[in-house]
Amino acid sequence: MMTAKVAAQAGELLLKVARFAAQLGFRLRSDGVNAQSLLLPNGSRFVARPAVQASSRGCSQARFIIIDEAAFVPDEMFKALSPILAGGGGAPWVISTPCGTGGRFADFWHDRTNDFTKFSLPANDCPRFTPEFLAAERSLYGDLYLAREYLGQFVTAGI
Repeated sequence: MMTAKVAAQAGELLLKVARFAAQLGFRLRSDGVNAQSLLLPNGSRFVARPAVQASSRGCSQARFIIIDEAAFVPDEMFKALSPILAGGGGAPWVISTPCGTGGRFADFWHDRTNDFTKFSLPANDCPRFTPEFLAAERSLYGDLYLAREYLGQFVTAGI
């Protein structure tokens, strides 16, 4: 299962998975039940849903759930996803840029007692972003925006 704040964003993530599956030579089709889904040859499914409790409840036994741009997903959604993971012995894959210092994503990131493996890739270490582009973003939107959106910093002020 994959979820994001809105259905279109979850669908974009599903599209990336479908492209990757196609490169591996998998025959692509939906699961026949969910409009935004992908059924793999081994019977595993990827289902994209918006981060709305009503659209996710009833799902069960997920091996993993990808929560895209998790800093923007409502905190209550994380509670709705927990039982889905528990039934399948699964784990969340929580992906996001920071959005300040609050929320469940920030909690997960800063909690030293959870078992999450954490990765950070600031834009200045990513070849997709040139120094000129980042300088232009800083000029247009300021240091605080650059720190949160491109440098992976959990900040709300003081940059």
